[in-house]
Amino acid sequence: MKILALFAALFFITPIVIYSQDTIVKKSGQVILCTIQYEDSEKVDFIFNKDGKKILGFINKSDIESVKRGVPEKEPELFFDKVTLGLGVGLDLGGIGANVLVYPGRGNVGLFAGAGYAIAGAGFNGGIKYRIKFNKDFAVAVPYILAMYGHNAAITVKGAESYNRIFYGPSFGIGIDIRSKPSGKGYMSVTFIVPVRNSDVYDYINYLKSNSPVIYKNQLMPVMLSIGYRIIIF
Repeated sequence: MKILALFAALFFITPIVIYSQDTIVKKSGQVILCTIQYEDSEKVDFIFNKDGKKILGFINKSDIESVKRGVPEKEPELFFDKVTLGLGVGLDLGGIGANVLVYPGRGNVGLFAGAGYAIAGAGFNGGIKYRIKFNKDFAVAVPYILAMYGHNAAITVKGAESYNRIFYGPSFGIGIDIRSKPSGKGYMSVTFIVPVRNSDVYDYINYLKSNSPVIYKNQLMPVMLSIGYRIIIF
């Protein structure tokens, strides 16, 4: 429970100021070299290195003789993009393709349009993405939700390409933007997308299955994965 409370303090409740090197001296004489993360009237939460690993710890104020803080480090500037170009594989990228995403006014609501190769032909889509920005400490992993309209099913027939068809409809997704550093000029996006397919898709599949000269081997997935890399234009 104490570890859960510490994570809550680190990421969701308390603004964090990082120091280059802090020192806690216990009443027993033990000296702890660490990075203090959170302090209240009862305890101090900190991170210390042990065998090359960062470990979370805490100590009650009643056990502390003195606390010496180091010099605060400059917090890295969080760079939120306004226009990005995404390249990769997924429904929001037109299949195997690209899309352009624009955040008007550098906000958290973006509009995108994409095009690509969807196996059965060209795929197109457009939609809206909402970026959930908790705080700057969460900048390297920003979750989001999206809604779009575009191709969400591609039917291919082996040896009879004239039967290939692409179907369009709405889709919804949830994902996360992952940056190597807050000020980076590019980042990965991973999205789980749920396509909402109408009856025309399944009627066409039944038609193909009942047509003996046609070999149908498609498997429509209820949840599809999109993986892309976004290049920040500005």
